[in-house]
Amino acid sequence: MNRPLVLASLFAWALCAHGQGEDDNWFFGTSKLLFGGVDPESVSTTSTMNAQEGSASISDATGQLLFYTNGNEAWNRNHELFPTWPSSSFPLYTLGGGASSAQAALIVPKPASDRFFYVFTTAESGFGYGPARYSVVDMTLDGGLGDILPCASARLWARGNILTTGDTTFHEKLTAVRHANGRDVWVIAHRWEADEFWAVPVTPCGVDTANTVVSAVGTFVGGFFNFPTCNDRGMLVASPQGNRLVMCNEGPAGTASLDLYDFDPATGIVTNPILLPSPYPSYQGQTWCYGAAFSPNGQLLYVSSWYHAPLLQFDVTQPTAALVQASQVTAGTTTFQTEPDRGFGHLRLGPDGRLYVSIWNTDRLAIVPDPDIPGPGCGFLDGAIQCLPSAVPVIPGLQTTTQKGLPAPVFPSKTLFQPLADTLVACAGDPLDFALPPDLDSACLGFVAWFFGDTLSGPLNTSTVADTSHAYEVPGIYMARVVVDQDCEQDTLDVPVRVLQDTITITSPPPVELCGGDTAVLFIPDLPPGAIVTWSTGEVADSILVTAAGSYLFSVSSGCGNDTGVAQVTALDPTPAFGLLDTAICAGGSAQFLVPAQVDTLPFTWSDGSTTPLFTTSEAGTYYLDVTGACGAFRDTFRVAWSEVPFVRIPDLFTLCLNGSVLLLPDSLVGTFAWSEATDADVITADRPGWYAYTVTAPCGLLTDSVRVEQVVCDSALACSTFYIPNAFSPDGDGIND
Repeated sequence: MNRPLVLASLFAWALCAHGQGEDDNWFFGTSKLLFGGVDPESVSTTSTMNAQEGSASISDATGQLLFYTNGNEAWNRNHELFPTWPSSSFPLYTLGGGASSAQAALIVPKPASDRFFYVFTTAESGFGYGPARYSVVDMTLDGGLGDILPCASARLWARGNILTTGDTTFHEKLTAVRHANGRDVWVIAHRWEADEFWAVPVTPCGVDTANTVVSAVGTFVGGFFNFPTCNDRGMLVASPQGNRLVMCNEGPAGTASLDLYDFDPATGIVTNPILLPSPYPSYQGQTWCYGAAFSPNGQLLYVSSWYHAPLLQFDVTQPTAALVQASQVTAGTTTFQTEPDRGFGHLRLGPDGRLYVSIWNTDRLAIVPDPDIPGPGCGFLDGAIQCLPSAVPVIPGLQTTTQKGLPAPVFPSKTLFQPLADTLVACAGDPLDFALPPDLDSACLGFVAWFFGDTLSGPLNTSTVADTSHAYEVPGIYMARVVVDQDCEQDTLDVPVRVLQDTITITSPPPVELCGGDTAVLFIPDLPPGAIVTWSTGEVADSILVTAAGSYLFSVSSGCGNDTGVAQVTALDPTPAFGLLDTAICAGGSAQFLVPAQVDTLPFTWSDGSTTPLFTTSEAGTYYLDVTGACGAFRDTFRVAWSEVPFVRIPDLFTLCLNGSVLLLPDSLVGTFAWSEATDADVITADRPGWYAYTVTAPCGLLTDSVRVEQVVCDSALACSTFYIPNAFSPDGDGIND
């Protein structure tokens, strides 16, 4: 059975504007700005880069710096020049950019590779410009620090000669837009002495110069440095959505200073020009419009001039040039520029969605925190960041930490397709198909080499056919590898392969015992990799949860064979409930307890740690018996208390009046009280003098005693039951108060 292998993870790479770590390290001027936290942080480095205007830097998805460039030279993450320098490949510029080019460099990762990066460059005004050039950085060179591929540097993506000027030279405008397919990138430049935009697609095949798209539309840009017809300087910027372009044209003359265009990310065609006059007044006979940036939602446009202080904002949702021009408002001004006739430079959206503005020839950056909000509500913050210097000396008024530029936008990677599984599974002896993805044009391949990792197959272990197959005869784990070469750019991918026997035998799992209310996990031991298990419950999984006893059938399919089995689940009886009665003991006595018959065959432990069936204690207290069954432990708690000792408090003598009676009643009592006169009564009424015997009975003893009733002569004026204390008496024998 043939099974296709599509190398999606090798060649699938989508580019997005923001949101990953690739844009966390900004190198510009002589400064570094580090993103990734709540707010960006200015960092002092040992970098020797001096970028008067344009620059570019890129990191990996985790935010680790890879390399950066000013369009002329490039530095690795250790701030060392790539080992390629010094280079004799080009006498004036190594990469072809210019130290004073508005957009000197642009870094684009090669789609479908995390190894190669293309560095596009533009020359600077005053040197006749140059052709559209790019170089290739291979991050596996120089021990993983990266370097320029010698066989892939100083390439052209437009007709012309590197050392001459002419019809295919370009000026200081360079930007990029993600292709509508979500993977490729359009790199866009504007031709010098022309009204043409040139868009070249960058694909997994590389820089596809054969399919460069030319759009003749809008403003004619040309002239020579400081000549009356020159309008060449200024930025070309794409909206975050990739459907619009803005071009600033700065110089002595020109039909327009600020252009808006529509861009089709599917075709690379530029259309629908909206040409605006200069938004700034003339200065020294020249029109000025330098930096530009769209808001994150693409509805607002911010524009700068390095000879005029205001940062301007336009509503670009308006359909006509007049309405766009009428929407102009001032977003902010600066007090940090030392010259009265100088203002802002580059504008860049950061990875945090805020707009960053360079203040020309200072050490400051301004911030627009809410660039999607029209007017002053955008929250312009003048000089909010002070940039720390690097190893490059600072010359006030001429060369500062910020200068004019900010780095070009970064296009992070994003996988379009699901990556390959951890392993590919094949059956021993069956051919396994290996195929490159269909969107990789085989015409752009120098060669393809497959290495199947199967040394036992001898000469069949390799293949140079793009779509091929290989049969592994012996079960085991293999590591296949494919090498793809594209005109000296080589990339590799390791492909794990597991080869299974063509038949399988499954061992049923041991029986599982289940207590009531519990859950058990059923799983099949020693499953072949990639096997699919289907249970009689309808679940398809390597393991399932069950709550009831029974027989659970399963079937296993490895793709190479099938087997069935059964998993048994039996129910266990719970630990029986039992109870020991509380009891009481007398001083000097003891109590005994016996393990109940319903649990005497199970493991048990008394509260004192003993394990004998009989438990004896002579002390009051709380005790327990733990019994452990197959479904858990059960504890019964019982109490031992002291028993009662007889006690009574009763007067020894009661007085009885003549012809009267007296109630014989104990003051307090513990136990059962009984009089000898009436054994079942604890209270009697005496109407004659004499001795009366009583008995007090309690669990821990018997108490016998008696009280005396004595008859007395009582004063007829007094009630015998009442005792009086007179406050006076007269002992004169008259019978009154004697």
